[in-house]
Amino acid sequence: MKVKSFILPVILIVIVVIHFIIPFRLNLIDLFRNPLSFFSSIKISIATYNQLLAENKKLKSENMSLANNQIIIDNLKRENLQLKKLFDFKQSSALKLRGANVIGGDLSGFSTTIIIDKGLKAGIRKGMVVINEGGLVGRVIDSGDDCSQVLLITDSSLSISAIISRTRSQGIICGGIGGYLIMKYVEDDDVTSGDKIITSNLSTVYPKGVLIGEVVRVEKDIFNKDLVVIVKPSVELEKLETVLVVIS
Repeated sequence: MKVKSFILPVILIVIVVIHFIIPFRLNLIDLFRNPLSFFSSIKISIATYNQLLAENKKLKSENMSLANNQIIIDNLKRENLQLKKLFDFKQSSALKLRGANVIGGDLSGFSTTIIIDKGLKAGIRKGMVVINEGGLVGRVIDSGDDCSQVLLITDSSLSISAIISRTRSQGIICGGIGGYLIMKYVEDDDVTSGDKIITSNLSTVYPKGVLIGEVVRVEKDIFNKDLVVIVKPSVELEKLETVLVVIS
């Protein structure tokens, strides 16, 4: 009776062990029977990974190309809009104007100049006034066959006869500090922020009525108590790409 009770648990244990061992053994047998299948699956996985890497690299390249194309398109749109504004202004102006592109410049605090791609061959001469659709830019100070140097209105060596559009008060515009202009010798106290400054009809160099800038601040000279009018140029001189030279 004791022997029978001992045999039954042993039989159950053997059955459980066989149940777990046989599948493992079969898997090992399959592995050794088909080693090529095992390594083939690894090879396929590596190939798939490399393919995904190649596709990812291609997509990144295409995205970069699309982004660059979009930048080019945006620049062309901006240039076309700028050229249209310049053309419309030229067509509506009574002045004889010649267009030019800005190809270089020196915007240091000591000499504020730009180089344009038109010169003597295009009829550009020293002393000619330079503008764009936004207003006054400066004057030609040197001219070669195919390019010219333009002194910007922010340079301290320039003096421009000007007038406050709203009050008709006269003054002289000079180059200031930090890209601003200074209007001096204004006798009328009635000048305020936002007033437009234009070229005066007293000038023998600059065409009258050309926009110079806008008043941003009015101060008193601490020495002689005269008004000092701080003016922001109407043209973004540091971003100039195209200009118009007044031929006559």
